[in-house]
Amino acid sequence: MRVVTWIPHLDDTIKVNVDGSSFNNPGRSGFGGILCDSNGNRLLGFSGFIEISTSLCAKLHAILNGLKIAQAEGFRNIIIELDSTLTVNFACHGTSQLHPCAPLIQQIRHLHQGD
Repeated sequence: MRVVTWIPHLDDTIKVNVDGSSFNNPGRSGFGGILCDSNGNRLLGFSGFIEISTSLCAKLHAILNGLKIAQAEGFRNIIIELDSTLTVNFACHGTSQLHPCAPLIQQIRHLHQGD
């Protein structure tokens, strides 16, 4: 058993909790997330359907959409949280251009770096 609690962050940051999943992997897939302020107050949520995909791609779509929405709302200090080390590693370090999710990963990295 593990206790899960809200961890406060700096006042000028926004926390975006995201997740994505796929039924049958690959299969019908979707994603969602919620933006919270430094006090844990929910600001807005989002969700989407991406047809047939893998869980990894669904999680990457969640990150990409969370970043886009947070930036569109004017936030620049953004913390993304999700439950997949593999997805975080791809988003942070990239992958081969031949990987099926490479275009998503490139978009995430571009947004994250502010290019």
